Amino acid sequence: MSPLFFWSSKCSIIYYIYRIQGEGSKHTMSDLEELKQQRDEILTELAGLDEMRRGSVVEQFVESTRKDGSTVRRGPYFLYSYKEKGKTVSQRLKDAEEADLYRHQIQSFRRFQELTSQLRKLGEKISGLAVGQRGGKKTSRRTSRSKRTRRSSGS
Repeated sequence: MSPLFFWSSKCSIIYYIYRIQGEGSKHTMSDLEELKQQRDEILTELAGLDEMRRGSVVEQFVESTRKDGSTVRRGPYFLYSYKEKGKTVSQRLKDAEEADLYRHQIQSFRRFQELTSQLRKLGEKISGLAVGQRGGKKTSRRTSRSKRTRRSSGS
């Protein structure tokens, strides 16, 4: 075994140990475990969400003018609205109790959206760390050029 070969393999081993210990990377194994724990917490909260619906609930009041000129305000009337195929669909609700139930369901849906967004971001970070720990290949530049066809100018 020549000294040059020995030196070359020794450097490779030191570099490998350096990468495994996380000194060559800005993230450590504890970062990965922390992200996985956050992911598990989000999944647990997602499992706890029960009734969901999208949309919003608004209160409507109707004002009408009497024969003597005074105005009367009636309501509130609760209106549930949501989008379906690009169009707004509205539905009148029975009472304040039903409106509160719908509001709770809408809030659950909004929380669902927040959690899934966080879950997606965490998944991307975890995937990035997993690739980084394996010593993934850096993105190479594209060297090939697309072929362009010449247009003939036919008159």
